[in-house]
Amino acid sequence: MAVLLMDVKGAFPHVAEGNVIKRMEEMGFEANLVKWVESFMKKRKVIMLMDRREGERMDVEMGVPQGLPVLLVLFVVYILGLFDEVEEKEKESENECISYVDDVA
Repeated sequence: MAVLLMDVKGAFPHVAEGNVIKRMEEMGFEANLVKWVESFMKKRKVIMLMDRREGERMDVEMGVPQGLPVLLVLFVVYILGLFDEVEEKEKESENECISYVDDVA
C-alpha cells in the first residue's frame, strides 16, 4: 500500500508562476487568459509593516497572490496534475492503493 501525505494549506506562498502558466497551457486555457494570469503574477512587491513602520519594498518572486478570488482557481490548476502523476506511478509499482491524507481530502 502507498500513502501520500500532503498539507497544501501552507503551499500558497510556494507556487511557482512558471509552473502555473505551463499547467494552464497544458490544460488548453485560451492564450489571453494565460497572458492575464502571467501578468497578474509578475512584478509584485510586498512591504512589511511592523509597529506602524513600513519597511522597504521587496520583490515577490513566488506564490499566488492571496486574498483574491482567483487565488483558489490558480492553486487548483497548479496542483491538479499532481494526482494523475501519483496515480500513474502507483500503477507502475506493485502497490495496491493510495490514500490521500490531510487537507487535500
